[in-house]
Amino acid sequence: MMGKRIGAVKRGDTIEIAPMYEDISNAIHNEERAIFLLQENVFKNCKEALIALGKRRRQLWTDIYDDLGLDKEINYVLCGHTLTEVPKEPDAAPGDDDG
Repeated sequence: MMGKRIGAVKRGDTIEIAPMYEDISNAIHNEERAIFLLQENVFKNCKEALIALGKRRRQLWTDIYDDLGLDKEINYVLCGHTLTEVPKEPDAAPGDDDG
């Protein structure tokens, strides 16, 4: 059997083609796998970085509340060097849900 560019051998319901196509297919597969591994590492590193930032943010607020002796029942927003009190969101009553 002859294709436009390469020869092939038909064996039953399969066709053996030139190794060139297998090499190209393997290269594509390897590149895809490398991208998936890279993506996995990026997500892992981002997750770890966000966890670390969350810890730093909680520590910042603990330090501010402790340093200024603020009531921990009151929420604040920090904008620049200004703390602004913000209303607490009401606790949902038992059985209240949006679903």
